Amino acid sequence: MKKLIIFVFCSILVVSCTTIKKENKVKIIVGIDKYSPIMSSVPGIPLIPEYYSNENSKTYMFQWITEQGHFIKWDDNYKIIQLENIVKNNGEKIFWSIDFEQKEEETPFRIWLKVIDLETENILGETKVSVEKNNEGFYVIKK
Repeated sequence: MKKLIIFVFCSILVVSCTTIKKENKVKIIVGIDKYSPIMSSVPGIPLIPEYYSNENSKTYMFQWITEQGHFIKWDDNYKIIQLENIVKNNGEKIFWSIDFEQKEEETPFRIWLKVIDLETENILGETKVSVEKNNEGFYVIKK
């Protein structure tokens, strides 16, 4: 009887483990936790996408969306290129920065990262970080 119980338990465990669906993982790697435009060493908050999937054959792109400010990037000659508040790329690092032409940013706000399947345009995964402005005038990442 004891062997039968162990066999049934092991069988259920094996079936359970093989039917568990592995989720896609999306993460935003943040280069610095706080930013102010008075910082001369960086043009904004560095953001790098990280994506793990159990489906290696999928082709995908990243879509960045910010509710406030805009994105920027450095080109090959280290020239800053201003982008919009919605950006699609292949995983290159971008920076979030304030938009001096906008009114004062209302905080907190969110920065979204979505992974989009290029063939079906379905969203494979998404994540977000929140940004708040502290009393010292720094924009601070809240995960």
